Amino acid sequence: MKEIEVKVKINNRKEILDKLKELGCTFSEPKLQNDIIFVPAGFTLGQDLKKGINFLRIRKSNNKIIFTLKQPQSNELDCIEKEIEINDAEIMADIIKLLGYQEAVRVNKTRIEIKYQDYTICIDQVDGLGDFIETERLIDETLDQDADKVQEASLVFLESIGVDITHRQDKGYDTLMYIKNNS
Repeated sequence: MKEIEVKVKINNRKEILDKLKELGCTFSEPKLQNDIIFVPAGFTLGQDLKKGINFLRIRKSNNKIIFTLKQPQSNELDCIEKEIEINDAEIMADIIKLLGYQEAVRVNKTRIEIKYQDYTICIDQVDGLGDFIETERLIDETLDQDADKVQEASLVFLESIGVDITHRQDKGYDTLMYIKNNS
């Protein structure tokens, strides 16, 4: 599957949650997510992404450990994504390093997930970065769908619930955190 996201920094979290409640959305319980991001040796987050570069993540959340491969396509928030549950984060980290990857950054956040139509909406409090809303749509990667059009539709939806889309972010939390920590 291909995951196409839109991410916007928000300052009106409560208002947005209220609007989503008015739409009849149900909310997950808040869950902690602790991510370790790995990049190919010699690659630095924040530099121009190249299509086909694989980024790896180990996520610990709610007593589960998920290994994820993300491969950006047209932009950093348009990725082929493959995930699998694993049992041992430390062994997986050792394997990743032996494959020629290096740890780039750690990201810790509290996430509330909301389902609405064909969106997964995430309200995130990211340690060190602040509050964000994110829309995610999963698209069959074999279909030739324009990521820009999918992202534009997401922005229209976000505006309709009171999100100021001028605060749109074109980078993932990993890159935003890396830039913050290294500037």
